[in-house]
Formats: sequence, structure tokens, C-alpha cells
Amino acid sequence: MPEIFGWQHIVYLVIFVVLSAVSIILIKKYCKTERALLMSIKSTAALLLAFIIWNRICIVISNEDCFMLLPNTFCGITSFAFAVCALAFGRDNPTLHCLIYCGFVGGLITMIYPDFISQNQSFFYPNTISGLLHHSVSLYLSVLMLITGWVKPALNKWKYFPIGMAFMMVYGVLLLSISGRMTDDGYDAMYIKHPLLEGTPLTWYVVGALMLILHITFLLCWTYIPKFIEKRRITKAADNYTDTAD
Repeated sequence: MPEIFGWQHIVYLVIFVVLSAVSIILIKKYCKTERALLMSIKSTAALLLAFIIWNRICIVISNEDCFMLLPNTFCGITSFAFAVCALAFGRDNPTLHCLIYCGFVGGLITMIYPDFISQNQSFFYPNTISGLLHHSVSLYLSVLMLITGWVKPALNKWKYFPIGMAFMMVYGVLLLSISGRMTDDGYDAMYIKHPLLEGTPLTWYVVGALMLILHITFLLCWTYIPKFIEKRRITKAADNYTDTAD
């Protein structure tokens, strides 16, 4: 039975990290033109779309419920929207300033702690492997966009994250209303009725507040740490020049 941090999980993590690092290095080295970078981003987005669709189809088949084709979790809707928006829009589109962070955080947490990994004896059970793959590619696409500058974090764009999260919650309410499962404990959407981890205070609004704080902290660091380092470098260079002149 596959387990979290069992040998199968660890092997998957090692393969993912190695392939991701090598591919990003190659893209940075050889994709010098806008067209080449565009193809890298779009092809990764297309792969993500294929994996999330595969995952939803697997979930529909295992639950024998066609309504489950519609993603009903943060990670599911993030992977789908992330792929579609990356395919449809260009550099620095406002939607990406929400989805890139959701994809990174959701993908990273799930890669480290895939709570669905033990749902079947086989690691390659379609629901398991498709779930791991769409989370992995969502994380990879986020990192790729940041490293290549496809999305440039900025403090004045912080608002796109809470706006995007608000749309996700409205989507979750619509899913519950349309399905008629507002009081059905066996079905949830965007963790509106239950905490992310059973028995914890991690409700959607607590997690949302924590992610917003984390998001703004990241933007502050991204904006001011390079400026601080550059200022120190200039100051040190000026001091060295003064010492040499003396």
C-alpha cells in the first residue's frame, strides 16, 4: 500500500524535482526568444489541462457521479483555471497573479502530504497518479512563470489574489446550490462546510486569511530584499572606492 513518505512517494518526489530542475535550467538557457518561451509556457499549460481533465474523469468513474466532473476543491479548480488562463492569456495577466500562488501553495503542500495516496493498493491507480500529476504540473508551472518572468510579482497587484479567491468561493456556493447538496455531508465544495483537515480550525476563511498574509509577506520580500541588497552593494562599492582613493 502506498504511504506518505513511503518509498514510492519518495521516488516520485525525487524524479519530479530532478526533471523540474533540469527542464527549467534548459528553458532558461535555450528559450531566449519570446516565441520559444511562449511555447514552453503553453505546452506546460496544455499538459496541466490534460492531467486535471483525466483526474476529474477518474473521479466521476470511481464515484459514479457525473457532477463530480466539475472541480470542487481549491486545487482542482486552480489547476483547471490555471491551465485555461495560461493558454488563453499572455504575460502578467491579472488572473495569473492569483492562480500562480494558489498553484504553488496547493501543489507544494500536496506533493509533500498527498493524503489521497493510500486510496488504492497501486501507486498507479488512476485517481492517485492523475491527482499527483496535476498538482505537480501546477506547482511546476508556477515556478516556471516566476523564474522566467512570465509573471512579475508586484505590491500594486496584491488585490488580484483576494479577488480570485472570492470568485472561487462564489463558485463553491454555486456548486452546492446547483447540486442541491447544501446539507449533504458527503459532498463539499471549496471546503465551505468542512475544515481542510478534519478536527482542525483550518476552515476556508482561516486558511484564506493565512494565505493572504503569506501572499503580502512574499510580495514585500520580493520587492524590498533585492533593493536592500543592491543598496548594500552600492554602499560597499562606494566605501571601497573611497578607501582606494585615500
